[in-house]
Amino acid sequence: MPGSQNFGIMEIIIMAFRLYRDMPEDKKCQVRDCKEDNHKTVPADLASKVFSFDSKLTKVHLCKEHYKKYKKETKKEREAQRADWV
Repeated sequence: MPGSQNFGIMEIIIMAFRLYRDMPEDKKCQVRDCKEDNHKTVPADLASKVFSFDSKLTKVHLCKEHYKKYKKETKKEREAQRADWV
């Protein structure tokens, strides 16, 4: 049939992956009892010193308000980490 495309299984998997990857995600703040939209994603080990959330996470999504609180309360730890890196 002219104009029809015959895709193999790998091409279909690749197309599905690209569609899934490009789908917008509605991420919410992961702090307990907060339903605001995600503003920034931060390391869970530092955020756990300030907020309560699922302990299995490696990264945590925070809303704008919680991100400000996170920055203020973990300033010394983040500076120490940057100093260790150099």
